[in-house]
Amino acid sequence: MKKITIVFSLLTGLATLPAGAQISGPATIAAGSSGTWNLQNAPIVNSYTWSPDGTSHSAAVTTTTVTGGKLGANAAMTAADYPSIWNDNGHWYAFTISRGVTPNTTAALYRLDLGSDPTPSNTSASNAVTTFDLAALGLPASRTSHGGSGNGELVHTMVFDPDTKEWHLFWFRTGYNTGTSATQVNDLVRISRLDFGTSLANTPNTATAITVPTTADYNSGTGAGKTNAQVAQSKFIRTDGGEFILFIGTRWPDGIIRVNFGKDITNKTPKFDVLPTTVTAGIGIGSTVARSSALDVVQQDGKWFLFSSTTDANGTAGNELWRFDLGADPAGAPSEVTGLGNLPGSNHWGLQIVPAACGKEYSGFINGRGIIYRLKFPGGDLTAVPTVETASTAGSGGMPAAADNSGLFAYTYKDTLYAIMGGANNHGLYSMRLPYGYNNEMPVHKAPGDNTFTHTYSA
Repeated sequence: MKKITIVFSLLTGLATLPAGAQISGPATIAAGSSGTWNLQNAPIVNSYTWSPDGTSHSAAVTTTTVTGGKLGANAAMTAADYPSIWNDNGHWYAFTISRGVTPNTTAALYRLDLGSDPTPSNTSASNAVTTFDLAALGLPASRTSHGGSGNGELVHTMVFDPDTKEWHLFWFRTGYNTGTSATQVNDLVRISRLDFGTSLANTPNTATAITVPTTADYNSGTGAGKTNAQVAQSKFIRTDGGEFILFIGTRWPDGIIRVNFGKDITNKTPKFDVLPTTVTAGIGIGSTVARSSALDVVQQDGKWFLFSSTTDANGTAGNELWRFDLGADPAGAPSEVTGLGNLPGSNHWGLQIVPAACGKEYSGFINGRGIIYRLKFPGGDLTAVPTVETASTAGSGGMPAAADNSGLFAYTYKDTLYAIMGGANNHGLYSMRLPYGYNNEMPVHKAPGDNTFTHTYSA
């Protein structure tokens, strides 16, 4: 029977195993079989590598809870909203539009220079902030509300063009901006593009407007309470055929907006449509998708899936999770819209689906007012119904108290999964270390103070 030799090592940075640490387990394993290795007395901050097939794999050894801290302390960024973070040739930058959800206040685009360290330990980044004046970039410097808080949003998303090697920031604005409370025009969706060129260290060029259809789905009517009055978390993907597609979450029940730019990200007249809201499969959460404030789009085994969660009940059975099965073509109609059940908590402002260490299994993370929930897909299969566990409570582990903490943007740094979120209620910008990987990908921390880990390898 064919044998696979396992090379398994534990590292602390560049150091070797500390005194007393041990790894025990089989030296070889039959193909198709499983083996278990126990790591005793290993500090929790370590990482491990293994090479069962001649290829080195690695992952971080973490606990099952979220820990984090504030990224910088710049006063202007205290109301950071829906942030993102990017690695530009080894240099890290975080972006946010501060006060994007605060009514009747001036907003600005901020860039936080994190250098080579995007973790909460980087306290030297406190004042490394560049403020970009929105008016100077050709964008409205503030927005108005029709009298109620939260009407109108300023959010952004970033995209990198691998062909031109250029960075582009897309800026979204919605909300009521003219008239009285009874006759205000709903400026539903306004999209502009800022070009940073080949480096995120550059000052962006003046904004270029994207032509948005004037139909009811995107720019509709007058009066308070119009549908789609707020945009929320958004996501760019690039298809296998090289098309750039943008998905925009909305906090009202008209559906998720899809914008297809084709192969040219600078296309000013992209194709718009709205994903269907009728649930065709699943049980327990109503018949329609509504208030998709958080979303992510991922590909697994050649198929694309969009996951969406809500801010609140909106007339159905609670805070909900849905999956849109887009198949091989994310520009086409979904073959199925599946209800995956109710979510705990309320006001889910951020959702991210991320691969585990080997890239085939996925975990999901949701930000619910500063409480981080983890979605675990059985077998790592995105077509399965996930279970939900609480990964952190607000105000613990270095995280801010419960509030309108918005967004969730995951990123990998030195084989460890992190995410950032914004504190729209004056809490600032936070980075957190996330637990990730399960089944065969990650050791389990059994109990506080117990540094014994088990890893199971399956061919």
